[in-house]
Amino acid sequence: SSPCILFAGEADSGGRVAAKEVADLVAGRTGSERVMELSEAAADMLAASEFDFFVLVVECEQDGELVMPARKFLRAMKKIGAGRTASKFCTLCLASSTCSFSSMSAGDDKFKGGRKLTDAVKLFGLQEMCKMSCLDVGVEDIVAHVQRWTGEILRDSEQIVEDFQPERHQPS
Repeated sequence: SSPCILFAGEADSGGRVAAKEVADLVAGRTGSERVMELSEAAADMLAASEFDFFVLVVECEQDGELVMPARKFLRAMKKIGAGRTASKFCTLCLASSTCSFSSMSAGDDKFKGGRKLTDAVKLFGLQEMCKMSCLDVGVEDIVAHVQRWTGEILRDSEQIVEDFQPERHQPS
């Protein structure tokens, strides 16, 4: 089963473009045909368990906070309330440093919004498939990172497919 890829980036910045491009890379590697922006409709999809699993690709601002579309998504989730869902998810958090020095000096704080989103989605009732991945699109090899991370997703998704299969009839 292929995931639904949900992405968020700041509307008037390169972050939205980067988030969409990374989401498309993830979709290509996972066989997903569903890539869409985080929105209230996406929160409803999560609540309805329309997919076995979701991949969240979300940009964080320079101070590490979530971009506005992701914050709106969180508010929509809170309005819906905790769900009873069988869906699973994983998060790829994006930051954009201008150089390796600024990347190192900001440390993991530049991804704190991604942790906030991940924690909120877990509280909502979804199970985290794998540890949140952090990608600094300004200094890291994007394709190599996505390939490595989606390899982990694909290994985990095989287990998901098994989890959702009905019992097999054993010939007697």
